[in-house]
Amino acid sequence: MNFDPDYPEILADAARHLRTTFLDLGFPAEQAEFAAREAAEFLRTHWGGQQLYFAKGVSFAASQRDEQIWREFNGRNVDELARKHELSTRMVLYIVERMREVERARRQLSLSLEARPST
Repeated sequence: MNFDPDYPEILADAARHLRTTFLDLGFPAEQAEFAAREAAEFLRTHWGGQQLYFAKGVSFAASQRDEQIWREFNGRNVDELARKHELSTRMVLYIVERMREVERARRQLSLSLEARPST
């Protein structure tokens, strides 16, 4: 994927990454390149000249990790999950307990909504 030497490097890099992603998703090569260039151009024309900060998403990544731990937890694999996610067993148990509370609250809300008479 070639760009004019004056084209912003970060946008060219983003377009190349998007093209690869689109190809991995099964887009035809021509369509993947077109979509990637269009996305880069959208960024350039809508946000060009602005100072942007992209958060690392630490909280988002942690919540995704916690959901994965909850899905994989079977009551006997705390040590395995701790090694896999590079956490202490105490932290895995804390996450499991917190996720158990979240799940309990979801179920209670669902049950209370089901019990309400419809109007």
